[in-house]
Amino acid sequence: MPKGSKILLVDDDKMLVDLYKERLEIAGFKVEIGRNGEEGIRKTKEFKPDIILLDIMMPKVDGYEALAAIKSDPATKDIPVIILSALMRDVNKTRAMEVGAENYIIKSECMPGDVIKKIEQTLDKSIKK
Repeated sequence: MPKGSKILLVDDDKMLVDLYKERLEIAGFKVEIGRNGEEGIRKTKEFKPDIILLDIMMPKVDGYEALAAIKSDPATKDIPVIILSALMRDVNKTRAMEVGAENYIIKSECMPGDVIKKIEQTLDKSIKK
């Protein structure tokens, strides 16, 4: 994984965002935060992250809508997106993958270290493309 990769973390849960921001920065990532889907779409264009961690249940624009907007924009469609959600049902995962997510992580089933590994694997895969 290239050191200094840029991650956009889009989630409205302040405690989770603070925890992940700290862990990701310790792991060598540059982290930008979006507090809702609308902000996530805007910051994707401004920050041009190497990868996006995106929640589904958020105010204003939800994660599915934000993902669809990111994947339909030629300038941002190739940025890998990992969904990080509390939603556990397979239907949620299936919908996210259909819209263009690279991976789907259930918050309660993964520790930050596991999420960082998945980010690194996804970045390695996208570099090889």
